[in-house]
Order: sequence, then structure tokens, then C-alpha cells
Amino acid sequence: MHKSRCTSALVLTQDIGAIPITTLGQAVTIIEPLHSNDNIVSALRRFQNDKNLKILPVVDHGRIMGKLCSSSFLEENIIGRYGFGYHINPKKKVRDMMEEFEATLEAETLIEEAAKIIKDLDIGVNIENICISQNGSYLGIIDVTLFLDVIMQINLQLAKGANPLTGLQGNETIQR
Repeated sequence: MHKSRCTSALVLTQDIGAIPITTLGQAVTIIEPLHSNDNIVSALRRFQNDKNLKILPVVDHGRIMGKLCSSSFLEENIIGRYGFGYHINPKKKVRDMMEEFEATLEAETLIEEAAKIIKDLDIGVNIENICISQNGSYLGIIDVTLFLDVIMQINLQLAKGANPLTGLQGNETIQR
């Protein structure tokens, strides 16, 4: 039984001593990946054992191959068109069912830079998670909700330090 392991991400709204998140690597969620040769049963067990697991990265020797999203995996490969997909697909490998990640970014990428990259990808609201790599090898994923929360906190922090009349950086930002 594999369980997802999550690193603790410090969000700016936490206690005063919290370190602000500036790079993707600081907000990464580590999920034990599947291997591309794993079968449908191992993927199904992972989703059944962890009800909060929405995505499973697929990795082969550290290299990011793709992902399995719980909703589409269960709907297409377990239930199937006529309700017995599991019985039709028991020998299928994960590599036959996986989807590509919408974005794979390096852990050192700054949050603001990542936001620009994702915006330029033109993938719309369908992005589920962003895969994070370190030197080209799988590190974890960043949940888009957490990513958006971090960006919002950064923007709020900047707005707090802005001069209300001009909108330019205020004393707090200048002193920092």
C-alpha cells in the first residue's frame, strides 16, 4: 500500500515567522509516483486507499512520463462505456492509460515566473496540477489551488505595501 506523502507548504498568511513561498519547490506536494509498467490494479488500489488522491504521476527511472487523473481513469478504464471496463482492461499497463502533464516546471522556478509560463501555455482552466522536477527528475506536483493561493498572497502583500494614492511601492516595500 502506497500513501501520498505531502510536504508542508508555508503560506504567507500563517504565523509571522513563516517563510514566504517564492519558488515552486517550496510549495511542492510529494506523491509517490506509479511506474509506467505498473498495471491497472495498482493504480486502482492507490485511488481506493487514498480518497483525497486526485492525480498520480507516472515516472520511469526518475523521468516524468505522464499522469493518471482519478476521475478520468475511473470513468474510462474501470467503469468503461458499458460498466465493466475493469474486466476488459486487467492486463493494461499504466503507460497505456496515462495523460501528459499540462506543464512541467523546475523546482527553482519563481512563482511569478511560473504564472507567466502557465499563462503563455494557453491551456485554459483545464490544468489540474503542475509537475515539478529537479534537474529533470520528478520531485512532486503543485496543486493549482495552492499555486493560486500563493499568487493571491503575494499580490495582497504587494497591495498592502503600495501607496494608496499613487499605487506605487510604499515605504514597507522600499525598506525591504
